[in-house]
Formats: sequence, C-alpha cells, structure tokens
Amino acid sequence: MTQDDVKEVNNLIEQYASDAKYGVAHVPAHAHTGVDSQKISYNNLTDIPSTVGTVTSVSVASANGLAGTVATATTTPVITLSTSITGILKGNGTAISAASTDTDYTTPTGVETLTNKRVTKRVLEYSSNSATAIALNTDNYDVMNITGQTNTIAGFTVTGTPVDGDMFRFSITGSTTTITWNGGTNIFEASTVGLPTATVGTARLDIGFIWNVVSQKWRCVAVS
Repeated sequence: MTQDDVKEVNNLIEQYASDAKYGVAHVPAHAHTGVDSQKISYNNLTDIPSTVGTVTSVSVASANGLAGTVATATTTPVITLSTSITGILKGNGTAISAASTDTDYTTPTGVETLTNKRVTKRVLEYSSNSATAIALNTDNYDVMNITGQTNTIAGFTVTGTPVDGDMFRFSITGSTTTITWNGGTNIFEASTVGLPTATVGTARLDIGFIWNVVSQKWRCVAVS
C-alpha cells in the first residue's frame, strides 16, 4: 500500500465519521470508474431492516405426552395444556408417561412385593407414672415404652382395630412394679407364656403380644 493509498483510507474514515454524526452514509467514488461520490440518507438504505418480526398466530403441538388448546390465538393467546394419559404420571426429564403398579408405585390395597425397605416401628414413650389404667390405641403404635413407673399399673384401656398377624410389644421399667393387665380393657391373655405380674427390681421387662383373631385378644407370646 502506497502513501497515497494510506492517505485515501484515512480520508474515508474521517468522511464516514462525519457522515455518521449527521445521519448520512457516504459511498465513495471508485478511482477507476469515474463514478461520482454520493451521499445517501441512512433511512433509505435497503439492507438495514426497518421493522422486527411479528407473531400472527399461536398453536400447541402434541408431543411428549402433552397436548393443548389455544384461545384467541391471533390476539392475546391463552394456552391450556392437557394430557390423554390416565392414572399416576411419571417423567424422565423430557416426557411424561403412565406409571406402572409394582414398578413405579404401590397401591393402598393392591398385592405388591417390596424389597430393601425398612418399616420403622411406631413407639409410644410413656413416663406419667399413672396409678390408673393407661390408655393405648394399637392402631397408632407398635411399641409402648413405660419408664419411671413406681405405682402399680392398674391396667390398660386399649382401643384399635387389630387384624390377624398384628404384633405389639411393651417394655416396662419401674421399681418392682405390679402389673394388672386386664384392669381396664379385658383384652390380654396368656398362651404357654404367662402374663407377668410385676417387674423385677429396676430391670427392664419386655413383653411381646400377637393378635388372636379367635379370642379377639392380645396373646402373650414372649417375656424377657
């Protein structure tokens, strides 16, 4: 590039800067064609878009388990999504589909197999040292821990709707505490294992029961 070329480039830069200031575009003359220079208003340049795109209508495509409708699609669209899938749904991060019983979920009354699950026992902690019958609802608890008992246990007022196979466990810690099992509700019975009548010193006493559907009583099956 010659010094003349450099000078011409600098002149063009200065011209474009000046034109930009006043809102016009400068198209230089070509040195070898004899075409005169022209000044054109920026507003008349055809390669600069004067408007932006517009949306004229909205619709919903049915895909990935979803469908939908659009009200007033060409003015103020209101989109309502729906699905033809029934029951419990599951998603994979992309689409939704119907969940499967015994694979994705269990049902309240269905027959399903659970593996690698732990059922935590519901425990009632009791330390009121009651001298009257102790209230117990076996629908709400599986274990009752009685501690600090120095009064005689006068019995248990037991409620609930146990079914065949239900089990319940008591642990009693006291000071040579006497136990009258059926002083409240007559709902406990002995098996080949008798109902204990007292704790031994301050040692913890554990008693296990299973529901007897024939006699409709809690049957003592273990004492330790």
